[in-house]
Amino acid sequence: MSSGSFPTLSASLLVYVKLMKAVDEFMDSDTARKHASVYAGLEACKKKLEKYYDKSTSESEYYYAAAVLDPRIKHNLFDANPDFFTMMWRQHMDNNFKVRLEQYTTSLPSASSTSPTPSHSTSTSLNDLYNDFSLLGHPPSTYDAVESVSEEYARYLSFRPQLGEDSLTFHRKNCTSFPRIAAYARDILAIPGMYQP
Repeated sequence: MSSGSFPTLSASLLVYVKLMKAVDEFMDSDTARKHASVYAGLEACKKKLEKYYDKSTSESEYYYAAAVLDPRIKHNLFDANPDFFTMMWRQHMDNNFKVRLEQYTTSLPSASSTSPTPSHSTSTSLNDLYNDFSLLGHPPSTYDAVESVSEEYARYLSFRPQLGEDSLTFHRKNCTSFPRIAAYARDILAIPGMYQP
């Protein structure tokens, strides 16, 4: 599943769909139809792929969230492959996504309350990473969010990222524009690409 320098779960659904389409295409080929053993092998391969694909979609919301949180994917994979992603499943996952977003605060640390730690000091708190300007950019002095979760989410979905911009770069650069989305992305995109629920 490692399709980039920073493999995340967002690549997993892309890989599954591509593999399943390739297997389906090969099963329809003359070669597969003429050789029963090849066809049987492809059927076994498809069953195995479907088993893990079902685990990643039916049993976990993380793969969906990772895809949506990847600005290069968002809902495009689901829109382009309705045979793999039913509307009922999408609505269920989308509702779960918004419920998760509700759990994140919209306030960001003010510039006066958090200053960059000197390079010689060592941090003892994991939370310091989320206030590190070198990682997340400089937030404004205050952030008064009046947007609802639905409004922030809709704005994120309509926002066009720069061409070729990966998830981690996007969320680092846009953490003040999409505070809940960025916070959720930090949690979800930290899960390795080979995670199984």
